[in-house]
Amino acid sequence: MSYEIKQIRKKTSYNALSDIGAGLRPIRVYKYMDVETARLCLENNNLRFCIPSAWKDPYEKRFYQADYRHVDKSGFEKKLFAYCVTQKRTSEAAWRMYTDDPKKTCVKFSICVGQFQYYLDRYAYHNYASLYRGKVFYDFQDDELNGLHLKSSEYHKIFFENFNLTKYLNLMLLKRKAFDYEGEMRYMIMDDKFDFEKDYLYIPMPWSLCLDKVFIPKEITTENREKIENALKRNYQICKDSYPNSYVFHISTETEDLFHQFKNISIEGI
Repeated sequence: MSYEIKQIRKKTSYNALSDIGAGLRPIRVYKYMDVETARLCLENNNLRFCIPSAWKDPYEKRFYQADYRHVDKSGFEKKLFAYCVTQKRTSEAAWRMYTDDPKKTCVKFSICVGQFQYYLDRYAYHNYASLYRGKVFYDFQDDELNGLHLKSSEYHKIFFENFNLTKYLNLMLLKRKAFDYEGEMRYMIMDDKFDFEKDYLYIPMPWSLCLDKVFIPKEITTENREKIENALKRNYQICKDSYPNSYVFHISTETEDLFHQFKNISIEGI
C-alpha cells in the first residue's frame, strides 16, 4: 500500500511541476457548490478553501482534530485549509453533497487544471505558504478508520510510525470506502500566518483564465438560475447552451495568452 503527496510549493523555494506533455489540452477537474457560493466566487474572482474541522463528515475531520502528542516528536504545525474537487466529469452523488434539494441550488464548475494550479502556486509563493495536492484514498471501511490510531491496527505503522508531515497530510486524504465513486482530489495550503479561527480562506482566482464551463441543472429555480447567469454576464464573455438535463455556460478564456506566459513553467497533469 503506497500513499503519495505532491508538493506544489514549500514556502519560498521554487518547485516547477512536472510536464503534462507538449500540445496536450489542459486537463479538467470539477467543483460542485451551492448557488450562493458559486455566485460570490464568480463576482469576486476568488475561491474558498475550508478548514477540515468544518467538514460535515466526522470520519474526514477526525484526524484534523486528533491529539498527536504521543506520536509527533517534532511538533510541526498541523493547521491547514483544503479545497476539494473531483476528477469525475459526471456525478449525481456530487450534486447531492451540498444540499437536500440539489436540483434547485447546486452548480458545477469545469476547471482547467494547468491554469488553476498556476494561480494557486502564485498565491502560495507571494504569501510564503506551502501548497500540496493529493488524491483521496478510499481504502478503509468505517471500523478500520475508527481504529486506525490504535497500535493493534495493521495500518498503524503506515500512518503513525516515524510520524511526519507527509504522513499527516496522508491522513487528511482518507475517506470511507463507501465514497470511492467520488474520485476526489484535495489541495491543501499551510502557513502559520493564516487565521485558523475562521472556517474559510479566500484565495484570488481569475476564473476567466481557469474556468471553461459552468453547469446548472434545468430543474433549478428561475431565481437561482438568474443569480448565476447574471454573475457570469457581468464578469465574463459567455455563450449559453442547453443540454438535456442542464444549462451550460461556455466561458471565453484567454488560454493562448496564458500559455505564452507559461513558456518556461511546466505543469503536472492529473
